[in-house]
Amino acid sequence: RAFDINEDNLISEHLHPDYEHSDAVRRRRALVAYHAGVLVGVALCELGSPDLSLFNLLNLAQVYTTSDVPPELNATLFREVRAFYARLGIYDPVLVAPPAQFQNPGAAGLRLDETMGCIIWSGETLEQYHNYIQYCFEKISGHSITRKTS
Repeated sequence: RAFDINEDNLISEHLHPDYEHSDAVRRRRALVAYHAGVLVGVALCELGSPDLSLFNLLNLAQVYTTSDVPPELNATLFREVRAFYARLGIYDPVLVAPPAQFQNPGAAGLRLDETMGCIIWSGETLEQYHNYIQYCFEKISGHSITRKTS
């Protein structure tokens, strides 16, 4: 839900309803890769104004492939993503993929800049996590922790 990825809106003119009524562009296109007639990869290419983000994060492609995608096809998918953005005049999109999914970025003319983790919380989940942390600290300290609310 946080990425707004579901089968009904993989391709979208407005990634959030607020963008429908503004001049800011925020949309997504999908590029797909097939091997022997089977879908083996997808790149969800988000598009937005480069002026709205310090690191151009609104022009970000999330690339997902199956574990059996041939390496040369994997590299081709990444090159096609870069070409897609370049045709729109965007030469520095952010490309992301799950850890260890793309073993040879150099094959697509890329370099790995950073490996990082991400946790996305909903309000309900964050509350449950807070309760879990409170429980852990109470177990360690042997004292009940009073929660402050505002």
